[in-house]
Amino acid sequence: MNNHVTSLKLSKKLKEAGVEQISEFEWVKHSLNKKPVLFTKPVGDEIIAVLSGKVEYRYSAFLTDELLEKLPPIFYGQGVLNINRVNAGDEWEIAYYDFYRRKSSEDFPNILNKSLPEAAGEMLLWVIENGYAHNK
Repeated sequence: MNNHVTSLKLSKKLKEAGVEQISEFEWVKHSLNKKPVLFTKPVGDEIIAVLSGKVEYRYSAFLTDELLEKLPPIFYGQGVLNINRVNAGDEWEIAYYDFYRRKSSEDFPNILNKSLPEAAGEMLLWVIENGYAHNK
């Protein structure tokens, strides 16, 4: 399941950037586990209730569709959100494509990652950090 959600590291960055923590999954670290555990949100809520006071942190572990809903689909005059499989299908590319110039917009990064949720999360971070976010 880990490759279908954002990593713990990216999930933490997204929370720190102010992304609303609404997801079907979450990373939970409590005093009874040495490592954080990935839970579905309802199970995470139950764990939190039982272990009140022993939870060190919890971060939403976003699915791709949850992140894509937060990304602007288009920047007028700049480009349209575009997702492709590249490098013989080994990586995902997320970029804003400029249809007028028939290439990726030079104003936005091309994000490449083997994990689609990671690529979408990295693009969302870039959008937030550069002041383009409209739906965090």
